[in-house]
Amino acid sequence: FALFCVAGLAVGGIAQAAQHLGGFEALLTTAYGQALSAKLAIFAVLTGFGALHQQVVAPKLRRWALLKGTVDEGAATTRRFRLSLLGEVTGSVLLLLAVGVMKALPAAV
Repeated sequence: FALFCVAGLAVGGIAQAAQHLGGFEALLTTAYGQALSAKLAIFAVLTGFGALHQQVVAPKLRRWALLKGTVDEGAATTRRFRLSLLGEVTGSVLLLLAVGVMKALPAAV
């Protein structure tokens, strides 16, 4: 489900970028384009965190819970999960800041 949501966001974002930017070079030469570029980079990092949680962390936690692994193993996995969640929250705040900057700037067109 999340994959379809991300795809929908990408399609909508491309359409909106085409509307607000005069061309591809505006991504690097205008303040709006630079804010959009920052937002895209942060979004890519957040997508990576989602993939990490889905493909690596969640299976480890499930396996640990199912096999009743050692306390040390569970603590290490939980600690990594907490750190990655902290990174995800930080990235989300940065993403919101980038969106705020984009809203405050005039479109590049």
